[in-house]
Amino acid sequence: MKDTSEKIQKLYHNMLMQKDGKTRLMMGFSMFDSSLKVMKASFPDNLSEEKIKVKVFTKLYKNDLDPKTFTEIVKYLRK
Repeated sequence: MKDTSEKIQKLYHNMLMQKDGKTRLMMGFSMFDSSLKVMKASFPDNLSEEKIKVKVFTKLYKNDLDPKTFTEIVKYLRK
């Protein structure tokens, strides 16, 4: 989906590039943490920490990994 004009994209990019690398990295960490909180809020309350790890991993990476690699990592997370 592309719903932002090129002018606004360039403006936003320029604003970000004016920030130092550490600040941009911290912004990325903050956005990930916020996304993680929203994701976890959608899970049932009674999940074990192991099941939460597997659900988070699945939501983030299921479509990015081949099935064999995905399965191996899930097995590791369940240890």
